[in-house]
Amino acid sequence: MLERIQGSVSKDFAKLSVRVSTVWLVTAGYCMPVSDGSRQDSGFDRSVKILLLSDSFLLCTGPYMLKSWDKATQTVILVRNENYWGGPDKRGLAPVPNAIIRGIDDPNTRVLDFKAGACDLIGIPASISLVLPGGLIFEFADKETWFSQHKLVSTSSDYQLFPTEGLWTMFNTQVIGFNQKIRGPDRKPQAFQPFADVRIRKAFALAFNRTAFVHDVLQDFGVPATQMIPPGMFGYDPNIQPTPYDPDAAKKLLLEAGANPINPENAFDAENTKTVEFSYILGYTADEAAATILASTINGFASDTGLYAQVVGVAGPQLQAERRAGRLNVFFLGWFVDHVDPDDFLVPFASGTAGYFPIRMSYNNPTVTALIGEQAKITDKNQRLQAIEEIERMVNDDWAYIWLIHSASYSVSRSWLHERADASVASGIEHCNQAIYGYWFYEIEKGGAMSPPSASAAQPSFLSLIQLPATSSFTMKKWL
Repeated sequence: MLERIQGSVSKDFAKLSVRVSTVWLVTAGYCMPVSDGSRQDSGFDRSVKILLLSDSFLLCTGPYMLKSWDKATQTVILVRNENYWGGPDKRGLAPVPNAIIRGIDDPNTRVLDFKAGACDLIGIPASISLVLPGGLIFEFADKETWFSQHKLVSTSSDYQLFPTEGLWTMFNTQVIGFNQKIRGPDRKPQAFQPFADVRIRKAFALAFNRTAFVHDVLQDFGVPATQMIPPGMFGYDPNIQPTPYDPDAAKKLLLEAGANPINPENAFDAENTKTVEFSYILGYTADEAAATILASTINGFASDTGLYAQVVGVAGPQLQAERRAGRLNVFFLGWFVDHVDPDDFLVPFASGTAGYFPIRMSYNNPTVTALIGEQAKITDKNQRLQAIEEIERMVNDDWAYIWLIHSASYSVSRSWLHERADASVASGIEHCNQAIYGYWFYEIEKGGAMSPPSASAAQPSFLSLIQLPATSSFTMKKWL
């Protein structure tokens, strides 16, 4: 539903980010756009359009209702549904009557507002993920403790960080993909097809220093990936070991592939050099860093192998168009969970007929594709697990991807917020649902036994600014 809404509405609407959109969709329950009767409405697009009009409203059955959505200020206001049925456990109304979500694009501004007491929850980047600058988490967490013990220890009693040890691994997998049938501007396959050769794919995987990427670039805010399925989901195999960083083995494979190519056009050596391009979206600094790490290794022995690597930054729309046209050589991909079942990762990553990525990479192992269809029909848990493990093994043996990371999450909030003791769903503050990128406001309480902000705060707290009781409302900044 979220993807369809973002794809059907204006640019300004979509800019409110997944974190904000998720908050609304999760807390509002089932919402139906209702017209005032002055127009005829039909189709999903019309429904979304009506949803944004001031003369429409929503019927909401969840613990919160949408009161207003100001696109100009990127502000969403949710109010408690006083008629909420309490859920299957009959736990009553939401503890906090109001939730205000404010979209602030600049993460540094979010940090300043949070420190000034202008909000209760904040979304900030831990590392140079996507377009965001790195290190802002260390405005709140002790850096030395994180790198020495991997514990998020707050540097002030005014705010709290969770989890206290390690990170929450999300149902997400980030990879580098190899195009096995690179096309030219005329959409015809080019003569040089380096990644049609499994030796070259394997060489590139062995040439990637994942440890340097996770530690130096992501500052350890990421879980090294070894397979499609993320940790915590059925089908994940903890026994699969990460691909080692082995430049010597990579060089040997490239020398073999160049000297004994799968076809004459794929030959390369020190006198007959070839170049592959690593494409990333301009501004996505983590992707750029990963590409640079890989290219550095490949180019380190290119004078011997004859195969060079070039890192190319491309504007987002152009990169998407070139990927759809099959013109990219090497590029970055990521998949976030839609439904909590291994099929949601097996199909997008490995099905040669239905997979979002394989179709764009010309990767098709017929045995894998057939087994993906078969495993979805198996009702015996152990038998299905065996089939999934076989799929994972075959895809890894095909070296179709470089597994990068599974995204990790954490929360930063004011110390007066806490999760209800009897929470049936993780709130996103003290506990996390791996499939939900957002907060479940129904399980959040404000005030109570938690400590108020210290007197040393630079500005009055948000509670004072809006002149409401301690348990009446809370505000969060968006995560971009």
